[in-house]
Amino acid sequence: MLKRSSIILLFCVIAVVLWSCTDRNPSFRYKMTVYVSTPAGIQSGSSVTEMGLKQTISPAIDDALKILRFLSRGDAVFIDLPDATLIATTWIPNGGGQVSGRAQQALDPKGAFGDREGQFRSYYRLRRGKHSADLPRMYWPVLLTMDRNNDPATLRAVDPEEVGVTKISIETTHEAATTDIEKRLGPLNAFASRVPQSVRKLCPYPTPYLFSWGAHLNKNW
Repeated sequence: MLKRSSIILLFCVIAVVLWSCTDRNPSFRYKMTVYVSTPAGIQSGSSVTEMGLKQTISPAIDDALKILRFLSRGDAVFIDLPDATLIATTWIPNGGGQVSGRAQQALDPKGAFGDREGQFRSYYRLRRGKHSADLPRMYWPVLLTMDRNNDPATLRAVDPEEVGVTKISIETTHEAATTDIEKRLGPLNAFASRVPQSVRKLCPYPTPYLFSWGAHLNKNW
């Protein structure tokens, strides 16, 4: 009986492994934590982003025409400081792109920018294992401050040194993606419509994406 049970358990383990390796819509989550030095000590804030990979098959029966869609959802990081709210957005300054892509690169340097199959393997690794890294300074996101009343008209871009940001760390996690930004800011599209032009131009996408990538558009996930 024990031998039979062991065989059944072995087949179950093999089935799970095969399923995880053949999943063509893999995803993984990472937590980004921002550390700020203040007179009262180090303060920090975090948010969780989920990255997904979907393969869209062309009507033509040709593997070369299969297209990968990179999806992500998650909110900016908010840290309530004594005099203002610090926001670490979803976008890297100077056309650096989405933070999530660089986070994947930092967590899996060898696999993040490979070919299609390399991307799948990277997502599998990050989904299964425990990975952590410091986000390189060149890939830190646009940082904004806002008054404690969440008035978008008070938003302004700041340098990390100006507000005391000392480190941004990332680690894979199984926690749910952070998508509750509207509990803090209200309807995101209405909030974004009042953001100063000086801040809007920092991201080439519609302004809501500076604060939340896909959280307010779940249908796109």
